[in-house]
Amino acid sequence: MLRVDVREQLAKLNVFGQPTKLERPPTVLLFSLAAIAAISSLSACYLWFSDGRPIEPDSKVIAAADHSMMVDVRASQQKTATELERVTQDAAATKADLQKLSDQVSALAAKVDALQDAAASLTSIIARPPNARAQASTKKSSKPTPN
Repeated sequence: MLRVDVREQLAKLNVFGQPTKLERPPTVLLFSLAAIAAISSLSACYLWFSDGRPIEPDSKVIAAADHSMMVDVRASQQKTATELERVTQDAAATKADLQKLSDQVSALAAKVDALQDAAASLTSIIARPPNARAQASTKKSSKPTPN
């Protein structure tokens, strides 16, 4: 048998200084094989433990959850409708109260205007000079004589 030293020949051909296949350390190969084995075993475990289990949940569980959810939704709707009715009634009562207050303010404003007019006429009568008062009283007291 003739033994050929391939490494020496490859070392002569290695121009760029890059490692050749024979020069790679065997640890890279071991790590690659370990990673492949780990992925394979994890896949096998997943398939083994999920065997016989349905992917979709049970329809009875879904139906029970849907029923309880619908009951909750209906209760919430009823509560919301009741609250909306109460708010509507409160708004109507508030509107009626505001209208009543507005009418009372308008009536009070009319009374104040009337009192101000009366006070202004009294002030004008009191503010007349005394001579004007005397002349006004003599005009009223003197009656025309019949001829």
